[in-house]
Amino acid sequence: MDDWSHYTMNSGGASKACYDLFKEVTNVPYSYSEESFFFNRGMFTFKTRKLLFQLRQQLTIKLIENAPWEQIKPILDNMAIHMELPVDGIIEPLRREILVPGIH
Repeated sequence: MDDWSHYTMNSGGASKACYDLFKEVTNVPYSYSEESFFFNRGMFTFKTRKLLFQLRQQLTIKLIENAPWEQIKPILDNMAIHMELPVDGIIEPLRREILVPGIH
């Protein structure tokens, strides 16, 4: 069902509209199904969680845009710092391990 159309839109237009909306809505905390929302609430303060949501949105946009590593790494570094993780383990091959759905 990745290729459809009707008189007002097609699958490519719908994907682009979703992406454009995602870029514009910047202050909504969202969780991925792989995450434990309750675990994150116990680990990080509200302020840190809010910052991490904002950084994750920035990261997602950069990945969808297929931005160069030099624009992606600072966001990952910043996330690691706020999560109190080592920054030195964030290397370019990590980018190839991140699955990004394409915009048609």
